[in-house]
Amino acid sequence: MYFNGGKKKKLRAGDFVGTLTSIRDVSADDIGIITIQENVTYIEILNGKGPYVISEMQNRTVKGKTLKVRKARK
Repeated sequence: MYFNGGKKKKLRAGDFVGTLTSIRDVSADDIGIITIQENVTYIEILNGKGPYVISEMQNRTVKGKTLKVRKARK
């Protein structure tokens, strides 16, 4: 998954894990590699839950910040 926020917005991996695990039926075991760059973040979602997580994240915030989320290009 792609998020349009990274180090410049003072986001950390724990912020993303906390938000993602607050989604029903998503646990820490469903979260793979988290890559935080200056302006973007990429998160690997495992166990086929990617589309579900993307739809749930449309109306959620990460550390109080609204971020755009979409499927990352390969």
